[in-house]
Amino acid sequence: MAFLFNFIYYLNQYFVQSNYFYSAGWQYGYKQAVEEVNLVDGNYKQVVVSSEYPLDQSYILFLFYLKYPPQDYQKTGAYDPSHAFAKFIFRPINWQKDSINKGVLYVGSARDIPDSVKLIKTIYNLDGTPFIKITGT
Repeated sequence: MAFLFNFIYYLNQYFVQSNYFYSAGWQYGYKQAVEEVNLVDGNYKQVVVSSEYPLDQSYILFLFYLKYPPQDYQKTGAYDPSHAFAKFIFRPINWQKDSINKGVLYVGSARDIPDSVKLIKTIYNLDGTPFIKITGT
């Protein structure tokens, strides 16, 4: 009986609780963010995605969800430290300086983009905390 209880407890912790409380660690939200960016990026000349934690490796997921051809990325972005490709640039966002740029779509963490900015979309973790903010200038 104790084994069955512990096994059910384990399954709940692994498949339910960890997904809920640690969704950012499981890359939850990136797919939704890329889908939203894909809808509106035609209105912008450039897309800047934060390269600061927790979005520090987001270029990989953008390449994946955008279905960007690997051979094209290998020709350009693979050797670029900013991992830039097409009109996507991955670098830290400094909102004081960046907010004056026009025609740029910004994708950042909740720390990168202030709450006072008019947002296109906020992607929330499963526990309700804001994870990714998308805004344009």
